[in-house]
Amino acid sequence: MLENAAYRHYREKLQSARYFAAPMVKQSDVAFRLLVRRWGAECCYTPMLKSSRFLKGDHLEMTEFATIPQSTADRPLVAQISGRDPAELVAMARLLQELAPGGFDVSDSPRLSTLIWVAQPFVQRRAAMAPSS
Repeated sequence: MLENAAYRHYREKLQSARYFAAPMVKQSDVAFRLLVRRWGAECCYTPMLKSSRFLKGDHLEMTEFATIPQSTADRPLVAQISGRDPAELVAMARLLQELAPGGFDVSDSPRLSTLIWVAQPFVQRRAAMAPSS
């Protein structure tokens, strides 16, 4: 079932892309992505967005997000997020949905659903173990 959902996501959301460009951190700004698309990349990745910094409003992380245009010229586009705290990762994924409606369609993504499903027990366990004040 997950295999079918993943293939459907690949076919519909990623438009059956054959060539992906996913360079390392801080190397995939919009100019680079548009250039590699011109040379055949059909799907690109955003710069790595660090969830803890982004959620705190860090200027550098917000600048990375600002390189993601709202046009269709840079689509399909996969957002890369990193973090240690499962709750932050879930919050970050949900925030990206709000900040870029129509930009990132992650609402029915099997990966996001899986991330939320896998992270939820850890978030609940951490909350239960936290010292009460």
